[in-house]
Formats: sequence, C-alpha cells, structure tokens
Amino acid sequence: MAEASSSLDSGLKSQSIDGLGAAPAADVQPAAWQESEILAGGLRSDRRWLAVVWCDWSLSRTRGRILWLKMALRRVFVERVEGGEAVATGSAAHHLARVARLRVGERVEISDQVRAYRAVAEACSRNEVRFRIEEPLPPPVPAPALHAALAIIRFSRFEWAIEKLTELGVSSVTPVAAARSDSALCAAAAKRVARWRRIAFEAAQQSRRLAAPLVRPPARLDEFTRRCKAHSLLLAQPGTRRFVEARVHGDSAFLVGPEGGWTAAEQQVAIERGFVPVGLGQTVLRSETAALALAAICGNRSGQEDEQ
Repeated sequence: MAEASSSLDSGLKSQSIDGLGAAPAADVQPAAWQESEILAGGLRSDRRWLAVVWCDWSLSRTRGRILWLKMALRRVFVERVEGGEAVATGSAAHHLARVARLRVGERVEISDQVRAYRAVAEACSRNEVRFRIEEPLPPPVPAPALHAALAIIRFSRFEWAIEKLTELGVSSVTPVAAARSDSALCAAAAKRVARWRRIAFEAAQQSRRLAAPLVRPPARLDEFTRRCKAHSLLLAQPGTRRFVEARVHGDSAFLVGPEGGWTAAEQQVAIERGFVPVGLGQTVLRSETAALALAAICGNRSGQEDEQ
C-alpha cells in the first residue's frame, strides 16, 4: 500500500494518520465532516471528496494515510435554462431529493441537452429542485454520430443493452422487429418505448453525457435500412469478413440481429442498401454483446480514421 500511496499523491490532498479514528487537518477536511469520525480502513464521502484510508495493523496500532480525492460533480438534466436559473420538476425532482439526496448548496453540472453548466442547488424538495447557474462548461469535442439498430430480444437483455450503448455514446437506438424475433415481444415493444427512453435518460446522466440518445419506436428492417443515411453501414454477421477489414468513417450505423441471426432475405435487403457484413471473431456472441462490441469499436475507429 505504501507504493500505491506514492503513486497517487500527485494531484491529491493527503495526510498521514497515527492512531485509530484520527481526523485530518482542518485545511484538508471538508466542513461537512468536522464532527465526523474517520474509521481506519474505510471509505467516506460528502459527494465532493472521497476519503480513502489504508492502515498498517501491526503492533495493534493504526498507521497509514488518508487521501482526499476530488470527486466529479453529478450531472443533472433539466428541461431548460433561463435567466441564470434552471428547475427540475416532477419525477426528476423526486429522484434528486428523495433518492439521490441532493442537498441545498451542493454543486452539480446541469444540462438542457444542448449546453452544460456548473450550478448550485438553491432549493430542494420532492416537487421542485431549483439551481443557480454559476458558469457554462466548455462544449464537448464534436464526434461522428453512431446509430445502433438492435433486433428485439428478451426485454431484460434489451434494456441492459440500451443502458450500455448509452454509456458508449451512441446517438440513437432503434428496436428492429426481425423475422426471427419473438412475435410476442415485437407486439409488446411499442409499449416499452417510454420505459426505454427513461433508461437511456438516466444512463446519460450517470455517464455525464451532454444529451440522452434518441430511442426510436420499433421498426422493420426494411424501414430502418431505407431511412438510414450514415456514411458507414455495418451488418453484424458471423462468418463474414473481419471487422478490421471494414472502413469506418463519419457517421456510422450498425445492425445486430436476434438469436438465430438474420434470415437470408433480411441480409439481402441490408446489403442492397449498402450495409457491409462484418464478423466479430470466431465465437458466437449474444445480440447485446455484439451490439456493445460494435459500438465500442465504431466509436473509436470513426474518429481515428476521420483524422487520417
């Protein structure tokens, strides 16, 4: 642990301790912890600083270090920013006040899904949370759009995929009613769109995105391929060319099939509309695994190849 301490000291506030429960100096300790006991070997957080304590238990004495790590501010989506203020209402306010336990005076980052700002909470109740804007944040570096189309699969796995695709930065997610998708799931999918959008919304806040991805209503493969205008079009298909042989540049879109894969007719439709079949290795991946792999690779390669 001593070696870890030296490697982490750069850029962190730290203090040696000697004795169980010893507190750090006043110039290091957050005000919220002035009366709190720091337990040796434990973690404490006031949402602005994280205290990491490790100790040497030899000779029945506690000797170690406390490191105070500056924590990233939480990001909150609001409907609008106006006049130097922003307000969250309804379920968003209830979540912040009762679940996230936001406190008056706590600093956060807020986004109206167009621009992000640093702000401070001025009033907090389960019906309304009001923020005062302190300053705008630098806009993110522009990146090519990435559109994911995933065949409808079991809803628990599809929802997991939406959450992770959001974290990976996709611009939109389209549920596709494929020929081999379960017909009962396809019939029920339209009623799940509102829930899927909430999942994407919450995942976008957690991953500190500027905006949540668009979760579109379910579509047939023919409909999606007809309206898709991305530069790079990829069709996940085991046993075809390796992904590394496909060029990815500019806006991208990919199609991932259900269990059992695409039918020959579906493959033909996609290929005729410009989609390039690509494989993801020698093993057979679940649909949601293939979607995440394509999102991660496309998101990385599209930016690199645009720079070349």
